[in-house]
Amino acid sequence: MLEAASVLGTEFTAGSVAAGLDLDPLAIEDRCDELVRQGQFLCAAMLFLRPDGTQVARYRFIHSLYPHAIAERVPPGWRLRLHQRVGEWLERAYGAQAAAIAGSLAWHFEEAGDYRRAIHYLVLAAGNAAGRFAYADALRVLQQARSLVHHLAADARPALEVELLQRMGDAHYGRGEWIECSEAYEAAVRAAAAGSTSTQIHALRGMIRPFGVLDPDRGIAAIEQAVRLSATVDDPLLRARTELLAAGIRLTYDTWRANDWEICAAANETIHRLSDAGPAAFDRVSYAQLQVLRGDYAGALENLEAGVPKENESTSIMVPMFARSVTTLALLYSGRLGELVQLLRTGRDLAETNGNEPWLFVFREAWLRTVMLDFAGARQLCKAMAARSTAAYWRGPSRSIDGIASGYAALERGKYDDAARSFATVVDPKKIPKFFLHWCWRLNAQLGLADAWLASGKLQKARLAADRFLESALSTAEPNLQALAWEAGARVAMAENDWNAAEEKIEKGLAILQAFEIPTTAWRVHATRSDLYRQAKNDTAAEAHRARAEAIILTLANSFAPEDPVRDAFLAAAPVRRILRPRGGNRGARERGVPR
Repeated sequence: MLEAASVLGTEFTAGSVAAGLDLDPLAIEDRCDELVRQGQFLCAAMLFLRPDGTQVARYRFIHSLYPHAIAERVPPGWRLRLHQRVGEWLERAYGAQAAAIAGSLAWHFEEAGDYRRAIHYLVLAAGNAAGRFAYADALRVLQQARSLVHHLAADARPALEVELLQRMGDAHYGRGEWIECSEAYEAAVRAAAAGSTSTQIHALRGMIRPFGVLDPDRGIAAIEQAVRLSATVDDPLLRARTELLAAGIRLTYDTWRANDWEICAAANETIHRLSDAGPAAFDRVSYAQLQVLRGDYAGALENLEAGVPKENESTSIMVPMFARSVTTLALLYSGRLGELVQLLRTGRDLAETNGNEPWLFVFREAWLRTVMLDFAGARQLCKAMAARSTAAYWRGPSRSIDGIASGYAALERGKYDDAARSFATVVDPKKIPKFFLHWCWRLNAQLGLADAWLASGKLQKARLAADRFLESALSTAEPNLQALAWEAGARVAMAENDWNAAEEKIEKGLAILQAFEIPTTAWRVHATRSDLYRQAKNDTAAEAHRARAEAIILTLANSFAPEDPVRDAFLAAAPVRRILRPRGGNRGARERGVPR
């Protein structure tokens, strides 16, 4: 009994020793208790609490020299069998909750020479570490797993080597280590060359992760190569999954095309039809991102919840990270800002605690602040992140957000030419390279240009900028941008005294709000509708839309904690104050051109 216990370490439970010896746990517990009473070898340790609430007796060697000395007596063959029995017993005992002790299970199976199982649990342990943003710990565990691959049969190595290299790349991605991430993914492609076509497809599918940051066009080329390869294998599910990813990548890293959305919708339908257990987590999250871009925020959040990895599921580190990224956008546009702030700041604290760059959370908070008119706060976040980070990913988002925030800050000071230059920089693809949803930010900068020229009284330029913004927005399926474009066009038409055009455009903006609930944009549209009614001397209708805008504003503000600085900045913004403190008469008419 002591020999078995010594193999298990300084501390052990009676159940584990009984499993290793294939004996009754109560008999082992009685014998251990007897040794404890006699003060020989063992003492009682704190009871161990299993996830199901069961308390298990635990014991500890009195001196650390005992297990080392006794373990030397254990023959190698018996040691292997002991670890195998204990590992399998723990698997049965924990069942679906085995991921909670993945590290222990990996150790037992590695000591038993059951390397496939050991690698499986090391991957789960790495996922546990990544779940608390401890990506450095995840890397160490994955490197250990990779060191065991050579023990497997030759035909099993390539696919597993690809998986582990990609997971290591994901851990580097989480740390903002883009070069190391790309090196891991390129190594995965090389390793896949020795494997099946399916393995090669899997390796190519992952290339967008590092190169979405470093060189999106190269990442797109890799996934399109994967699509071509998928057409050569008799695996319609793999082909559909690859087509979904490829079209989604083109939509988010290149530009919006209706044909790509149709490919995504068809592929998603095929995946649901062919997957007995339902779509894989990554596929659900990928499709949820596209749902957000089409204004289906509730559907996206539902898909994201279903796509969260289940316990004991060996899934990519990227799935929870990607899910958090998409969740932030769904919460932002659906107006659930308090939840969003909590998610962002908790994630940022955890990332910094674990020594990682919190780039994702800072980027999303800067996005939030821009939407909520806290331009000073957005600029401060961009500059702070740029000063502390060398991450390539941050260049595109920070320059775009900072450019838009700087433009509106200049506009508030009456510096119209400065504002126009800031917006024009964001619009120009030669000055800011592609990044995730870069086209969305360029459209927001087009809105900024229309606002700058309108505020300066240069109506011809304002009309040209507004028309370009509308044309670009209508080329996408993004309802938030479309509603903003119709609203901007209405304001320009009002300034030109083209009341019929203004009526037509604002009604089209309101029609979008009837189909989609977008509170962060809705208050702007209702405010302009109110201005237009007031110009037509329909004070009753004007007041109804002003009150609607005010109600939406207060709901957004009250979703924050009372002391949140973003809430204070939003309520202090001039366009918001104008709604909360309505002014009648000529002054209200003069303020119609104030950019929103």
